[in-house]
Amino acid sequence: MLEFDFFSPASLLILFCFSMLIISVIANGLLLKFSVSMGRRNENQEVRWSSTTKPAFGGISFYILFLFSFVFHVLFFSNDEIMLNAGFIGFFTTTSLGFAMGLADDAYNTKPFLKFSVQFICGFI
Repeated sequence: MLEFDFFSPASLLILFCFSMLIISVIANGLLLKFSVSMGRRNENQEVRWSSTTKPAFGGISFYILFLFSFVFHVLFFSNDEIMLNAGFIGFFTTTSLGFAMGLADDAYNTKPFLKFSVQFICGFI
């Protein structure tokens, strides 16, 4: 007979993926509900890529899911030295910097040079 070990790596990975799915559905649902009145580009604003009105701030739910994944990974799958790993910290830093730039671009329509500069810094990191 097969025994189920709740704390086996496979079962923790399944729990991790299922938890991230639930958090993603909740975060997207809440942000889509609020996007009706928040973060819409009006017709009188500068048209950047298309002529249709679409919600801005769409990356917030992706970043929230990334943060939850990051925290759960540190808690369940990593050792104590993960916060000293330069690659792990670089990945977190560049993702956070890219998110901040995207959020600023959605809110303020930033200049292309600033966006390129942030992308260059992320690539350098």
